[in-house]
Amino acid sequence: MLEETRGARCQRCKHYMEQQSLDVLITLSPENVLYFAETYIQTQTSIQDRLAIAVMPLDGSPAMIACQIEKPSVEAETWISGRCYYVEGQLSPIALMAEVLKEKHLENRRIGIERTI
Repeated sequence: MLEETRGARCQRCKHYMEQQSLDVLITLSPENVLYFAETYIQTQTSIQDRLAIAVMPLDGSPAMIACQIEKPSVEAETWISGRCYYVEGQLSPIALMAEVLKEKHLENRRIGIERTI
């Protein structure tokens, strides 16, 4: 079996995004952030407010949002070059995600966001 290139899962997902008429896909769960962004944020499972978010537009480059504390892991692991960090307790990761969507002119587009429990 051939090894996938970094970011291949994100590329394969674009076909499904087109089928659902999605302009951007947002993943929040530790499992899907690992699957798509290829970085594991261990504290995301133990500290629920410490979100890591992968923002994957249909057109354009993806972005990775993570807590500043997790920067060394994210920098070492993810293939995503667009990286944004928030300081826990000072900026909400959801607010930072909204800023990223605005910067990419996706705030008024059709957004698919993963439901988490």
